[in-house]
Amino acid sequence: MIENRTIFYFSNIYFSETWFSKQALAMELAKHNKVFFINAPVHMFSKRLASSTVKMAGKMYKPSKNLVVFTPRIGLPWFKYNFSNRPFCEAIKHSFEKAVLERFNIKGKPIVFYNSPIYLNLLGEFNEEKNIWHLTDDYQSLKEYQNRTYRSLDEEFTSKVDLILAVSNKLAEDKKKENRNTYLFLNAMDWDWFNSQKKGIPDDLKAIKGKKVGFVGSINSRIDTILMMKLSEKLDKLSFIFIGAKGARDFDLREYRQLFGQRNIWEFGARERNKIPSYLENFDVLILPYKVNEFNEASDPLKLYEYLASGKPIVTTNLQSARKFSKAIYVARDDEDFIKLLDVALTDKSEEMKNLRINTAKANTWEVRVKELERILSS
Repeated sequence: MIENRTIFYFSNIYFSETWFSKQALAMELAKHNKVFFINAPVHMFSKRLASSTVKMAGKMYKPSKNLVVFTPRIGLPWFKYNFSNRPFCEAIKHSFEKAVLERFNIKGKPIVFYNSPIYLNLLGEFNEEKNIWHLTDDYQSLKEYQNRTYRSLDEEFTSKVDLILAVSNKLAEDKKKENRNTYLFLNAMDWDWFNSQKKGIPDDLKAIKGKKVGFVGSINSRIDTILMMKLSEKLDKLSFIFIGAKGARDFDLREYRQLFGQRNIWEFGARERNKIPSYLENFDVLILPYKVNEFNEASDPLKLYEYLASGKPIVTTNLQSARKFSKAIYVARDDEDFIKLLDVALTDKSEEMKNLRINTAKANTWEVRVKELERILSS
């Protein structure tokens, strides 16, 4: 069992914002270990200096007993040039050591997780037992990362890191060609947390009559708006409800306005994480209307696991991450099939299928994933 250890997790996101697998894994590890979660750094050119998260730059707080969250303050931008990566990493290390490590009595060698190759020059800087790349997305498939700088960092980081935990078969197969210590490490959910939340009907759902089809997650360009427009038109008696913050990969403004301008498509915005289970359990059907593209095919949506935990019928586009659960959910071949399967899902009252979905979620918890990690580390 991984316990009584010191763990650092250097992330490319902010712990207090949209919930991802990075925070979820850190929370699970913190049940039996001391975990330091390092947010994406804030620099002098940050576009988000007014946000509450950025105001925490140089400070730390504790979401739970064994978890410390810290936001480094640095002077340099992210990783604009290869030559700047070393001073960038040195600035992060200095900020982390000065504000956090000097206040805690760190014993033994830490296990260090990284979520991005931008931390290349931190490898080996903490006398760590293992450095691990928790690879959660195929960033190189995105236009903003298709440049020589990021590709160079990615290649060197892949070859130097001790271990890679990849969330999809595609990512695992790609990275294993360059680093044999690469393992498939799927996302998961926290069953105990999910089951402990209150499940009353949220007030804003009470105001919407008829059948409700729900999506929970970041509202961004991963969503197939063409598919959603077809659903809105052909199933016009249904209400499609989107819950989540507008994400980093934003819609084209015109596309965004067109989608949420439909009379039966509702944008509720972000909700507190502890309210999400009550929304999931009060939708009639849950959907994952993602585009089938390179980025989404390499992902493993966290929301899918919490969808399963709700026991509700689920309809998804034809993604690899969904196909592995095809016995428990409805996976559409194309847009027309999605419309047909959504009709089928709306009539799905099978207790057997509901239990299958719930048991699938129980078999894919973060506790199970940490046990998998233990086996990987001891192999």
